[in-house]
Amino acid sequence: MHLPAVRSPLRNRGRLAGTCRESVCRNGDKLKREPQPTFEGLIRSREAAKLLGISEWLLRKLAHEGELPYVHLGTTCPMLFDPLDLRRFVERKKIHNHNNSLP
Repeated sequence: MHLPAVRSPLRNRGRLAGTCRESVCRNGDKLKREPQPTFEGLIRSREAAKLLGISEWLLRKLAHEGELPYVHLGTTCPMLFDPLDLRRFVERKKIHNHNNSLP
């Protein structure tokens, strides 16, 4: 004897119709996998400067000038940086030489 699956009435409680919290959503008969950003955690200014190959002073200057986003949780907490923001910063600052001739 096969019993049909019973869905709890509380299962979708608090959700809007058509939204999905899981990484896989059902869209009609097809499953649609949505990319989930990975959170690597925040790193301190010393580690961020080391990753970028610059001094902590220059890193802090870039952050205060708005060039590099940072998280500041309070007056006694250190500046924290998201590694994804560091990657975006590097991508923005890359120089692409379209001229193939050597000097």
